Amino acid sequence: MGLSRLSLAILLSGCAAIAVSAVFGAQFIVFCIYNGAFLVLLLLDFFLTPSAKKLSASREISGSLELKLRSRLTLVLKNSSGFRLRLRVTDTLPEQFDCCRDPVIGEIEPRGESAFIYEAEPTVRGKYVLSCVHCELDGVLRLCKKRIKLKCPGELHVLPALEAQRRTRLLAERRQLINEDQSGHKLFGIGTDFKDLREYSRGDDVRKINWRATARVNKLITNEYDIEKDQSVIIAIDTGRMMLSSAQDLTRLDYALESSMALAQAAASGGDRVGLVAFGHKISGFIKPQKGTQQIPKLLRAIFTLRADYFESDLSGLSAYITTNQKKRSLVCVFTYIGDEEDSRRILRELSPLTKRHAVMIVSLRNPGLKAISEKKASSTEDVFLKASAAHRLMTQKNASGILRRGGVDNVIMEPDKLPTGTVNRYISMKNRNRI
Repeated sequence: MGLSRLSLAILLSGCAAIAVSAVFGAQFIVFCIYNGAFLVLLLLDFFLTPSAKKLSASREISGSLELKLRSRLTLVLKNSSGFRLRLRVTDTLPEQFDCCRDPVIGEIEPRGESAFIYEAEPTVRGKYVLSCVHCELDGVLRLCKKRIKLKCPGELHVLPALEAQRRTRLLAERRQLINEDQSGHKLFGIGTDFKDLREYSRGDDVRKINWRATARVNKLITNEYDIEKDQSVIIAIDTGRMMLSSAQDLTRLDYALESSMALAQAAASGGDRVGLVAFGHKISGFIKPQKGTQQIPKLLRAIFTLRADYFESDLSGLSAYITTNQKKRSLVCVFTYIGDEEDSRRILRELSPLTKRHAVMIVSLRNPGLKAISEKKASSTEDVFLKASAAHRLMTQKNASGILRRGGVDNVIMEPDKLPTGTVNRYISMKNRNRI
């Protein structure tokens, strides 16, 4: 139990009264009467103020939270007593949430309920189990403060950053609307699905000219092909030790998951089957490729609790697993980290059995800021060394990319803000080139 400001004011007034009574020699009597009366009122206030049995708490959780995205959380408190309550509520959020830890202040009418709303920003993915909330009630007579703990169980699911996935979905929906009204705007690749004939335009691929139709109408006619659908895309997420490192407050694994969901959305929206395999020193999860956007929530449920470990990733094991479990030719997009040329040679060596049956794309994160440092004007000896180091790192990753490319493996190595878009664009490019 704590004392309110009103109680402190009353005690100070009592001190003044005792000081005045000392002039008449009655300070002891005034002290006993004044403090006795105050103690009786304080105890009465404490027992009149409702206990935890008269209050209940629940959570209103609308869906999942998103990494590094500020969200509103709501606690609903019900008051079954006959008194109007003024209270301060503090939730027991884990330290992985960035939020104001000050209590939320509010009032609850007799036999009523009130919502206490606050904002929080999760900084680490995963599932969090919450158990209780702490409340501090003002006494009915406003003399005391009563502290209670209320059971308030609940779970918070923190997903990877999904801004890139939402952007991909919106682009896919807009393209679908355009297709219904203006079919000429549809993307066509060099797929195997013939769609139509049309007059040749400057810039069209000369390999698509239909010479028979051209001879018949005496003008150049070209074939149109739909981008082939119903293909399989398997997203392989590396959870090994190299994915533990942080870049701009998030781990490499977090950025990989963000880009993988953008790719999954693009593939599902385009009519392809999407699957998932998580691997580190062993295979930790597999979702068979399925068609339709309803596959996206299933993938999210599988990846949001993934954690990188301190073991070396086994790419040979990944190659053997996919070769055994996925007989149909697919695009296998491996989200991992490429640091230098030796990493590229190891990838080619260990994924060699996989590349014989499937198309493989490697996606890796480039440390942010390297390009800016390499282009920055050096003004000191330290700047010269930093610039040289950044330029060397960029050249190393460029060489590593070239080794993969010459080995027949498409790859994307970009900074965090460009990685989702670069991954989706490379996937579309591979479909246009009939690589899958």
